[in-house]
Formats: sequence, C-alpha cells, structure tokens
Amino acid sequence: FLCEMSIAELRERIVLISEERERDLEEKRGDILAEKVSYKKMIEQKLDAISHNRELVGKEAEKKAQEKEKLKSPPQVKSTEIDALQRKLEERRAERLKMKRRSR
Repeated sequence: FLCEMSIAELRERIVLISEERERDLEEKRGDILAEKVSYKKMIEQKLDAISHNRELVGKEAEKKAQEKEKLKSPPQVKSTEIDALQRKLEERRAERLKMKRRSR
C-alpha cells in the first residue's frame, strides 16, 4: 500500500500524523496541568484545615490553662474574715494549752 502512494501523499500523511501527535501531547499537557492545579488546591485545603485545627487546639489549651489558673488561686476572702478566723484559732489554741497544763 505504501509503495503505491506518491511522495506528496506520504508527506501529507506525515503532516497529519505529526499534527495528531501534537494534539495528543497538548491534551496530555492540559491533563497534567489540570491535575497539578487540582493537587495544589487539595494541598492548600489540607494546610488550611491543619492550621484551623492547630488554632482550635491552641485556644482549647489556653482555655484549660486559664481554668487551671483559676483553680490554683484561692478565692479572695475579706481580710476582716481572715482576722476573725485567726483570732478564733488563737483562742482555741490557747484554750487547748490551758487544758493540757491543768491535766498535768
């Protein structure tokens, strides 16, 4: 079959085949580019999700630390109440010491 074709027909066929190959290559390049863009978008979404989760974890840790700090610090009692309780304690100690001395 090829022996019967003229040189012009062979050249035309070569041009058509090379054009077809070029179209295939362009299509593959487009597919690769689209895949690359899609992959980059997926990576960006995952990075956003990771940073969002880190933010949430950081806020939660800060919240827990604040709650822990609140639990550490004793509640503020009025100084008059403290003074009254200390006097009462001193009186009881003195009473207890008197009782010990009497029992000897």
